[in-house]
Amino acid sequence: MPTRRKNAPTAAACSQSAQADIAAESQPGADSSAGSVSSQWALNPVQARFLACAERFSFYVGGVGAGKTFAGALRALVRALEQPGSLGLIGAPTYPMLRDATQRTFFELLEQYALSRGEDAALIKSFQKVEGHLTLANGSEILFRSLDAPDRIRGLNLAWFWLDEAPLCGYYAWQILKGRLRQPGYDLAGWATGTPHGRDGFWRDFEHAPRPHHALFRAATQENAAHLPADYISDLGLTGAFYDQEVLGLFTAFEGLVYAFTADADGNVGEAPTPSPSPASGRGEPETAGHADRHPATTSLSRSSDGAAPLSQGDTSRLRSPLPRTGEGLGVGASAFPRVIGGVDWGYTNPTAALVFGIDGDDRAWQLDEFYQRRAPLDAVVLPALCDLTARYGVETWYCGPDEPEHIAALQAALIQAGLPARALPAEDAVRPGIQTVTRLLARRDDGTRGLYVAPRCVHTIAEFGTYQYPSTDSLHATGNGSASGTPLPQTGEGLGVGVSELPLKQNDHAMDALRYALHTALGRQSSRATDTYLALYLSRGGKSSPQR
Repeated sequence: MPTRRKNAPTAAACSQSAQADIAAESQPGADSSAGSVSSQWALNPVQARFLACAERFSFYVGGVGAGKTFAGALRALVRALEQPGSLGLIGAPTYPMLRDATQRTFFELLEQYALSRGEDAALIKSFQKVEGHLTLANGSEILFRSLDAPDRIRGLNLAWFWLDEAPLCGYYAWQILKGRLRQPGYDLAGWATGTPHGRDGFWRDFEHAPRPHHALFRAATQENAAHLPADYISDLGLTGAFYDQEVLGLFTAFEGLVYAFTADADGNVGEAPTPSPSPASGRGEPETAGHADRHPATTSLSRSSDGAAPLSQGDTSRLRSPLPRTGEGLGVGASAFPRVIGGVDWGYTNPTAALVFGIDGDDRAWQLDEFYQRRAPLDAVVLPALCDLTARYGVETWYCGPDEPEHIAALQAALIQAGLPARALPAEDAVRPGIQTVTRLLARRDDGTRGLYVAPRCVHTIAEFGTYQYPSTDSLHATGNGSASGTPLPQTGEGLGVGVSELPLKQNDHAMDALRYALHTALGRQSSRATDTYLALYLSRGGKSSPQR
């Protein structure tokens, strides 16, 4: 993130001449006066041009760590302060992402600007945290919203909006927001920031066949290198198409995808049923009448079926999230599913990924939630997050990557200390059989439903389905060792016993590994009795994992 010069106002861009200053600074031969943005902030050239953009719609696309969120937040601050009485919206893919990154960055800028003016609290009239509603002293209002259910924002009349991590939110959310720009009397604008995820609608509208009044701004991670650790890019360990996407910020078409995952209304993205209070008991019970019309596969969870019609194709407005939008309270728990399990792929430089699944009476898996964070300390962040997911959803067993037995033991100890009746055990880690299990679950069943559904909020899992690929012939020859990332892979007859071309690339696969750990161990070709035998054998050996297969 760009840094502020000592004792300088942090958002001089919010003065009456701010937009003109930004525009002038981006032009050759511009006068760099003390009041210009460049004299207050160390903006890179792409950020300066983005803030000066006069087009109605713009997209700051870039690599990870390229300063995208900062640029989006600063532009939102300019809009809110320079257009008194306007209504704006700041959105992100999920509530945790909104709270921990997008909203935090905006409030940091707002606070710093107020302090620079000696008006610590004068800029804010009120902030309703639960409702996500900020009112400034000049009458401008800002709504902070999670976009995991975009149809909830219909009906708004906005003067501006900012969608952070837009490709993870999805092109549909962007379309909905564009239709909300209609507040009379204001200069209307909408902008997006984020790292690209394949050649989607954003690629089509901003680069492939640019629409009128749409402007694209691209920054590679290197553009913001002055504000990143010296080894940040090399630590990512990315090559090929992943490097192009995650570092250069390019829209990349991934070939040789491992899974046929479909994200439309008739595909693999769908909400699980939510427990609703019983009028008699007041306790959460699985919905029967009234929820079967949300998804045809939910009838296996109902104690009785009323024969309601299934959700019509393309209609997602009635799909409900099992978690309140504030991120508080209990969501789907053990009462809704016979089993609730989780999968964990350990990481630090690479993200740690933990996924939660409800397994219904037909061995259908519903992904309920995800934890996905890079450079997350085990004791301070990961273990508390897994305990929270365990308590929230009633997770019975965490199937963990067996490569870190100490982490598994630490998770088990944390669960015991928290008083949670859950186990942490090593997962079956055979790659090819695990892929076959997941492929079988993704496929359509004879009754028209599928064996695996992923909640829309699980944006990292959905994104990895679109990039998890087998190595191309070119990438195999490029390194000479079967790995596009340079990591040696086992040859046929070694380790996992498969040829290098049959193993997916070890890049951007953290949620995919966690998913495979959980679903293959619990729902693989082996019966649950055989799985229990495997786990009993593990425990009898004192927690020592068997060799890889």
